[in-house]
Amino acid sequence: MAHGFGLALKKHRMLYYNTMTALARTILRSLSFFLVAGGAGLFVLCLSSAPARAHPHAWIDVQSEILFDAQGQITGLRQTWLFDEFYTEFALQDFGVGQKKTLDTKKLLELGQQNLDNLKPFGYFTFMDADTTRVNFTGYRDVASDITDNRIRLSFTLILENPVHPQKQAVSYRIYDPSYYIDMKHVDKDGVTIRNAPSCRATLERPKPDVAIIAMAGALDKNAKAPDDLGRFFAERVRIHCQP
Repeated sequence: MAHGFGLALKKHRMLYYNTMTALARTILRSLSFFLVAGGAGLFVLCLSSAPARAHPHAWIDVQSEILFDAQGQITGLRQTWLFDEFYTEFALQDFGVGQKKTLDTKKLLELGQQNLDNLKPFGYFTFMDADTTRVNFTGYRDVASDITDNRIRLSFTLILENPVHPQKQAVSYRIYDPSYYIDMKHVDKDGVTIRNAPSCRATLERPKPDVAIIAMAGALDKNAKAPDDLGRFFAERVRIHCQP
């Protein structure tokens, strides 16, 4: 997870360490049984007795829109992140907001821009490839933020340093936290859209992590340093396909 992602997320860690929902406990107990039955060994039995240790500890629902120019090149990626209720509650507390969860637009934008600025060294948790070359982003624009269903929603557009042409290159991207402290997934099959490119389509590939990787993530304490790029194994991949 990026350093300085916000005091709210630090408090959020403590809440998830001390509080685990019944649903999460059930999921982890089921996962432990599955792994043992599959021959992963007694190692994962500890998951059912200490579920709060398992990564991830925070969740973001994602929507992404691929932006094209008139020449058929990808120039940007519009994203919307919907933070979980626990992060939202602590973020609002940091701004002195009570249970009514009301915050003016200026303060919400301040929080969103702070988060994005802190994520710049980490590529904004967005990793795009054109063939075998990593695509860089120059920054973000068009930031918007509000609260919907008691959850902070943050929208922004990432600008590609150099446009890429999906008719000439194999273009794909993933949105994830490399440490897998935060789980980031598109909300549904319609969570990826395309603007200004009627001859193009996007496909969303769900991750299929190895059983051993799942066990490793499940055994990580909230303060443990995750292996480099652990989140990649749990990340979705979006591929862009365009007709000539």
